[in-house]
Amino acid sequence: MDSNQTIEEIELLVRSKRTVLYLVSQEENRVMSALESLCSKADTSWDLLKWDIVSGLHSTFPEFLPAKASDCVLDQEEILGWFKKLIVPKNKFCILVLKDYNKFFGSGNYRGQVEIKVVRQLKNLSFDFSTENKAIIILSSILELPLDLEKSVPVIDFPLPNKDEIADKITNLLDKASKRPDLAAKFQTSYSKDELDNVVNCFRGLTISECEQVCTYCMIKHTSLLPESIIQQKKDIIRKSGLLDWIDTRQI
Repeated sequence: MDSNQTIEEIELLVRSKRTVLYLVSQEENRVMSALESLCSKADTSWDLLKWDIVSGLHSTFPEFLPAKASDCVLDQEEILGWFKKLIVPKNKFCILVLKDYNKFFGSGNYRGQVEIKVVRQLKNLSFDFSTENKAIIILSSILELPLDLEKSVPVIDFPLPNKDEIADKITNLLDKASKRPDLAAKFQTSYSKDELDNVVNCFRGLTISECEQVCTYCMIKHTSLLPESIIQQKKDIIRKSGLLDWIDTRQI
């Protein structure tokens, strides 16, 4: 399933009254951009609200935001209470993205009163919103879902960028580099179809942000996008993540 299919799945789940979703991704900006595109579609007319514990409540759709900026500063309990009370007209729909909200579920087997209330409130809202035009998406880089919510909250993994998405990003970066005389003078910005295809394949398995970082690294250190350098950078990223082991097939 690619990112477009994943967004379609989210839309399908929301339309079928799955009102609290858990979305797993390390690419917060890419996910938010995809959700904003979904909400701005002409046939949806959905508004997207965003919340995190530092920035509070914010949105590019100001219609539903409190009038005072100070009223947007809400903690993990207050944001659920505020969203529960929010009245959304029948011709509208509102999605609230809670970033890193899994951090408020408690650690391990420990749950204090606040954590218990948070989990119970989410469970209540998953039922309450089935008759209202509202939904919640919990966005986190890892899956940490309490047993109490497993049956009522679908989990969706947002996929890494596919080959076409990586190609678009790399082509865009090369185009920008070609318009900078200082870079264009020392770095190769034009590649044949086969060369670019080989380069893009080397980037696969990385996030869009990591692709940009590795590409920028190559522009600074080398005179072209060297597959060996890209692979070495990818190897370092994978090793630091601690989630996977790098296997060099050339040594097998």
